[in-house]
Amino acid sequence: MVGGYNNVLYSVNPTNGLENWSFGKAENRYIASPLATEDMIFAANSDNTLYALNFDGQLVWEFSSNDPLWAAPVWSDYCSCIYQVSMDHALYAIDPENGNVLWKSEDLGGPMVSKPALSDSGLIITSNFNNEVVALDEETQEIAWRFSPADWSWASPLIDGDQVYVSDIPGPVYALELETGAPLWQFQPGGVIYTAPLVKDDLIYISTDASSLVVFSREGVVQRNQPIDGKLYASPVSADDKILLAPTDAEFFLIALSDNGVQTWGYPPPK
Repeated sequence: MVGGYNNVLYSVNPTNGLENWSFGKAENRYIASPLATEDMIFAANSDNTLYALNFDGQLVWEFSSNDPLWAAPVWSDYCSCIYQVSMDHALYAIDPENGNVLWKSEDLGGPMVSKPALSDSGLIITSNFNNEVVALDEETQEIAWRFSPADWSWASPLIDGDQVYVSDIPGPVYALELETGAPLWQFQPGGVIYTAPLVKDDLIYISTDASSLVVFSREGVVQRNQPIDGKLYASPVSADDKILLAPTDAEFFLIALSDNGVQTWGYPPPK
């Protein structure tokens, strides 16, 4: 599933790249990726609406918030529901069968544009534009803890064992204790951070718009600060033994790196 800036959601055949169907009811652009479960597709749109479709692309229901939805919806096994954060400062728990709101959080302090992270212990961790990271308890729906980074946050939090990584736009990256939100360490990667890091083989990879991929340990020790041709606005992705990056303003718009940082290929290939 691919959501476009032309207000259309597309289903594309992964084998041949041909379009299966398109959904064009949305009145604004898709910022976040859609969520596909075993039963349905959930696509948040900046027209304030979460659309639920079946796998034939037919609308099943829609949910509207008070402000645009820029963050991807998240499935929770705990409640068998969808969590959707909104720029209206609230997190919604939504029934996937009919779009009804099961519960709504209190005002969490600022607009939220990135999907929350869910812990096995029942925490929902969100970041917002009001210089806060907020953890909610799934069972009680109460705020468990708050953490205040130096600036506003765009990137989603990432849970890694008993700690969670968060960042603000200009940096730094923070490691917090998962259950309490207490800061453990922080470091400055030297560029603007828009996306969540990647954890792979006990190392954390984070991309910046300063044309660099920064690799650090779980203790916050930088292992490598690797220059990349082009700015990085998307998260690194693990693919077998490779790290995939999607730079902009570069020769290649998709590159693969080995574990030691050597570029093994780029797409499109040289002519």
